Amino acid sequence: MRKLLFFTSLVFLIACHKTREESKLPKPLQEVIAKTSCTCDPVLTKILLQDNIYYIMTWSGPTCYIPPVYYDENGDRINPPITLALYAPKVLETVWKCRP
Repeated sequence: MRKLLFFTSLVFLIACHKTREESKLPKPLQEVIAKTSCTCDPVLTKILLQDNIYYIMTWSGPTCYIPPVYYDENGDRINPPITLALYAPKVLETVWKCRP
C-alpha cells in the first residue's frame, strides 16, 4: 500500500510540475500555455527587438497554418510590432514547446 501511495504521489508531482522556463513567464503567458492544445506543435519563443522583449507563439504542424501570435514582455497579446518588418529580431530562447 505504501508503494502504491508513493508511486501515485510521484506521478502526480511529475505530471503537475512546470519547467523552470514556464514558471519564469508572465502570468498571462502561463495561462495561454495551460489552454493551448498540442495540435500543430505550438512553440513559444522569446525575442529581442530594439531593446524590447517580445514573445511569439508559432505553430509548425505539417497540415496547419495558424498565423503567429505576438505578446509583449508582460504577456499581453499585441499586434505584430511594426519594427519587426524593419529590423531582424534576435531570438533569445525557446521558452516552451508543447509536450503531448
